[in-house]
Amino acid sequence: MRLMKTLLILVFAGLACAQPPASQLTLGVPNCHGWMQGFNEGMRTGFVIGFNTAVLASGDKDMNAKYNNYPNVTFGDILKGVTALCQVPENGALPVHNMIIGLAPNSETNG
Repeated sequence: MRLMKTLLILVFAGLACAQPPASQLTLGVPNCHGWMQGFNEGMRTGFVIGFNTAVLASGDKDMNAKYNNYPNVTFGDILKGVTALCQVPENGALPVHNMIIGLAPNSETNG
């Protein structure tokens, strides 16, 4: 009975969470439309920190060196860069994590 009560609470808590509009998602992940229209500053900061934390937690040394190697760059600088990229109308449907990867100094797109 206790397990059933816990499961019901979890189900209703999950239903209460707001799902972003489909226009703010690409393949189920936040895109630039969401970054510009749906994310507040705290959500943006959390997304960037979460991305970098996930890279560190992966234990992949190559990925860590590639995407977490921002010498003298703050999270605020990354936020500004992602926002600038997301403001370009053509980037609206691109996933936000692609914008972060594109800013990496060792990214294939940045040589």
